[in-house]
Amino acid sequence: KDARPPEEVKEAFDDAIAAQEDEQRFINEAEAYSREIEPRARGQVNRMAQEAQAYKERVTLEAQGEIARFEELLPQYKAAPEVTRSRIYLETLEEVYSNTSKILVDTEGTGNMMYLPLDKILERQSGPSIPANIRSTLEGLQNQDDSSQPVSSNTRTTRGNGLRSGRN
Repeated sequence: KDARPPEEVKEAFDDAIAAQEDEQRFINEAEAYSREIEPRARGQVNRMAQEAQAYKERVTLEAQGEIARFEELLPQYKAAPEVTRSRIYLETLEEVYSNTSKILVDTEGTGNMMYLPLDKILERQSGPSIPANIRSTLEGLQNQDDSSQPVSSNTRTTRGNGLRSGRN
């Protein structure tokens, strides 16, 4: 026979059934969420472990490369320490200055250093405020920068003194 609750308690009975259904639905949603999240977390852990291993190997190989470079440099340094030291210094400056778009010009004998912020000047170059002759000079400086030629006869392009330039 059909068992039906009396009308007085029907609403409470329906609430109890809905609560049981909600409980089962929440349990199912939680299990589905855990089945979805756990593989992702394991994948992230594996990826992080692989990245850490790759980083370790890269740093180790870079250090070994530096050691080999210095071991090759040692006989040259013992033969001519001053020349080797100067060469290393100039190579370092060249590397540093190749990453900038600013130009430093040191004219011989004056001890004065002229600073040309080409990046800022070239940004303003598109505006009407720069006269054509200055614009062509700036373009010439930029073209000379590309071909590593001196700006004028008063400047030197040696690494220790003179025109320094590069691009960002």
